[in-house]
Amino acid sequence: MAAWLTMLAAILIGTVGLGGCASAALTPEQSRVLDRFNACQSEGPTVQLSRLGVDGGFTLTGRHLHIELLKRCLSERFGYERWGDPRIQEEPTEPGGGM
Repeated sequence: MAAWLTMLAAILIGTVGLGGCASAALTPEQSRVLDRFNACQSEGPTVQLSRLGVDGGFTLTGRHLHIELLKRCLSERFGYERWGDPRIQEEPTEPGGGM
């Protein structure tokens, strides 16, 4: 029984340790995008950051209107002007990209 508990503890410690490493492994570009996204999230409540590339590229998913509001916040608060960058993508959730 003691061997079983020791093995279980080792698995739990290893799992927690890996989770900590994964969150600490963000690139500076990813951290910057994530911080800015979180700061503007209230402007686009349905918007999710569905992809975050190591180069800082990302995909926004949500209602078209909310994506536009979040983009405006990012532009006004952080001077974000990369909207023509092919690494930045939008995926509206409603058919036809309507508002």
